[in-house]
Amino acid sequence: MKTVIAALVAVLPSIAAAEGFTTLDLGSIPTDEACLARAEATFEKFGRKIDVGEIVGATWSISAFDIGSDDYDAHIVCAYGPDDQTQVTLIVYYSDNGDEDIAGDYGARLKLVWKSLN
Repeated sequence: MKTVIAALVAVLPSIAAAEGFTTLDLGSIPTDEACLARAEATFEKFGRKIDVGEIVGATWSISAFDIGSDDYDAHIVCAYGPDDQTQVTLIVYYSDNGDEDIAGDYGARLKLVWKSLN
C-alpha cells in the first residue's frame, strides 16, 4: 500500500496546482518512526504561531486540519523511498474558498519548521 501511495505522491506535483493542492518535497529521513515523530513536532510547533484545529496521526502520515481557518489542511506523508530511506512529502489542501497563494505560504512555512527540527 505504501508503494502505491509513494507513486501517487510522486505524481501529485504535476497535477496538484489545478486540484486545490500544493506539494513540497521535504527530502528523506532514515525511518518511518523518525518521519512521523518529526511531522507531528512540525505541526505542533507551527500551531504555536498559526491556529491548527486538530493534528491526527496515521500509519504513514500525520495530518493537520483547519489551519488558520477551515479552508486549509496539511499532510506530511512518510512513504518508502530509495536506499531504504523514507521519502517525505508535504501536501497542503485548500478548499474552493481557499487561496492557492495562502496554501503555498503555509507550505513554505511548514517546510521551514520541518528543516528547523533537523
